Amino acid sequence: EKSDAGGSGEILVRGPTVATPYLDDDGWLHTGDVGHMDDDGDLWVTGRKSDRIVTGGVTLEPAEVEAIIVHHPKVREVAIVGGMDEEWGERLVAVVVPEDVSRPPTLPDILEFARSQLGPAKRPRELKIVPSLPRTANGKLDRHRLRDV
Repeated sequence: EKSDAGGSGEILVRGPTVATPYLDDDGWLHTGDVGHMDDDGDLWVTGRKSDRIVTGGVTLEPAEVEAIIVHHPKVREVAIVGGMDEEWGERLVAVVVPEDVSRPPTLPDILEFARSQLGPAKRPRELKIVPSLPRTANGKLDRHRLRDV
């Protein structure tokens, strides 16, 4: 996807080492990764296209919301996933590993903490407290298994 400077979109690549059968009609490989270029021309990978959440017509990157909520003092780890919502299509669900299992954060705690940094569409509507986040064999967050938490 093409985006304006500073905007976010799918990362496309091309060159002599990219296998031709995977190229689109314009000669680009669609990686499925999402990112943006900063003012210095550096590429920042921010997530996967398949991880995006669409709620009420707004497309969100989970990593953007996670980067705010993880700084809450009662949160050790957080993952944002999409949950089914009849009215909005999807709703944001915060899956949180608390710093102290005997005093986990509440959804109102998290919403109050993030209110000034996250617009209404980017605020979680549900909170799930878990002892750990599911990981793949190489240690990456397993977002597919998160939906079953």
